[in-house]
Amino acid sequence: KKSQRWQELNPSPEIDDIAKSVFYRCFETYFEGNAEYLKMKHVAPVNDIIMVQTTCAMIDALLDEHGAYVKTLKEEDQKTVYEAFFLFAGMWAVGGSIGGSQDDDRDIRDFNAMWRANARIKYPEGGMCFDYYFDPQKLSWAHWSGRVEAYVPAEEINFSKIYVPTVHTTRVKYILNQHVNRKKPILFVGSAGTGKTAVVKDYLSGVNPEKCIHSTFNFNSSTNSLAVQRNIESRVEKKSGRTYGLPSNKILIYFIDDLNMPYVDKYGTQTPIALIRQLIDYGSVYDRDHLEDKKFIEDVLFVSALNPKSGSFTVDLRLQRHFTLMSMPTPTPDLLKTIYGQILQA
Repeated sequence: KKSQRWQELNPSPEIDDIAKSVFYRCFETYFEGNAEYLKMKHVAPVNDIIMVQTTCAMIDALLDEHGAYVKTLKEEDQKTVYEAFFLFAGMWAVGGSIGGSQDDDRDIRDFNAMWRANARIKYPEGGMCFDYYFDPQKLSWAHWSGRVEAYVPAEEINFSKIYVPTVHTTRVKYILNQHVNRKKPILFVGSAGTGKTAVVKDYLSGVNPEKCIHSTFNFNSSTNSLAVQRNIESRVEKKSGRTYGLPSNKILIYFIDDLNMPYVDKYGTQTPIALIRQLIDYGSVYDRDHLEDKKFIEDVLFVSALNPKSGSFTVDLRLQRHFTLMSMPTPTPDLLKTIYGQILQA
């Protein structure tokens, strides 16, 4: 039933009867018929509605990207593509946040085995299901390695800022771009050194300034709600009345690093977290100089990162439920060899 609200949302792309029949069947088959997915260990608390919302948002992004072409295919091929889109979206909605136990590799392998076994459109042999995306023009799965950009060293090299594209960073940036296109908040969770901040900042450096502007705020133990509100208000301008936002249909991508670092008061509240939740839920904040007035803030998209081994470890689920949860695992020895190998070869 939760998924049926999806088609009523605006401005979701148009979903015809063929797509509806496939997606409803997929929700019943892969989610309602396989509840064991929802019981797996995740890097942070997550509930089923978060996974459903993420699945819907990612399908919408895929339809925005490929929908016009898919409708030119034969009906059976359309059904194949739509189911593959669901598999891709569901795979990341559920499996993208798996981790946080004593053996993350085992949990990911278990999910990979279950997802592959239940998928009606079979993945290629070898690797993990996460290593593939569906190409609607070829009607088959393709490996992410084919989309990894070559490393090009900068003229002035600052070692701490070197960024080497890999399969993982390529697919994470793609998923981040999908969320930006659908204006869906996303939260990256991982220990120090997993590349959370580097991936987001590399993505932000390449956004189209005609469509997006971006700002970064690093939370710490002394960050309070007033500082966050003042910072956000300084990035938007008055549009009309008490409404504030950006001109020309632009959006502000507001990247919050170390989301869980603010001080937890005696009531268990982190005031910056409460403010952001209010802003996402109601689209408004109170005027700090005239508390009887509200300011309505539009065109702001939150992208965040946190380290689950520091700060408050997690954040209020009333805020986190708005975010897609994405795990950033510790790089493997093979991946580190690839990264440093490319740096040395360059």
